[in-house]
Amino acid sequence: MKDYEIKLLNIKTDTISFHQSLLKDPDREKQFTNTVLPALYPPVFLQQSDGDHCDYILIGRHWSYAMLVSNGIFEFYGIVMFDRDSIIQIIEIDKKEIAIFENGTSPYGIPSPSTSRATLTRHKSLQAGQVCPFCSGPLRESRNKEKSNNFKIGCENRSRKTINDGKGCDFEAVLTETEIELFRAYKLSTPKWLKLVEGRKCPDCEDDVFLRMVRLSKDVQKSALRCKKNYKRDQICRYKKELTMKGQQASIE
Repeated sequence: MKDYEIKLLNIKTDTISFHQSLLKDPDREKQFTNTVLPALYPPVFLQQSDGDHCDYILIGRHWSYAMLVSNGIFEFYGIVMFDRDSIIQIIEIDKKEIAIFENGTSPYGIPSPSTSRATLTRHKSLQAGQVCPFCSGPLRESRNKEKSNNFKIGCENRSRKTINDGKGCDFEAVLTETEIELFRAYKLSTPKWLKLVEGRKCPDCEDDVFLRMVRLSKDVQKSALRCKKNYKRDQICRYKKELTMKGQQASIE
């Protein structure tokens, strides 16, 4: 069996998480500008398979992954390892590469103390995988506080005129109180609560369908299929189908 291969990944459809030992360097947020570098230094993942389903755990080159995501690139090639024993080696190589970059010609710039709080928050969101399923921009909590147990989040690219025919990204969603606490702590990556269902179309309007996994409490969860338009500001289509739960998995028929 081969040790690794180069795979085309998509953060909208593939389940990607971060290994606990991943070098994210949270105390020194980094800004990235050169999107050519990830082609030379692709991010490194560990593949975990469960039947026909695969999860990918980022174990190396977080800076490369962050550069892609922060530039709105959600489909990219990554090095995928198959052996868990490779994690320690990858992390050691990662340390050496970062040392070389920081002591020589760095592929990324380190923000000065004047870097805005908003910029740092965006980087934290992207690094935590809290990305928009429409455009891969950073997600943030709505500034309009509502007096309810539901909490609205939206995409920061709503004012970006280069997407969505110049109208900006119109993704919005409502989280529960349990979910918003995790979101605020950067512990709720998008694939944990919302995933595109490949090959499935809304029976009412033929748009894409998403699987929404709703966390009501630490131990209680429910799931539903919802039309993509459920997550647009105007909510033209409200198709929704509640799903039965088998253990921790939703049963999609």
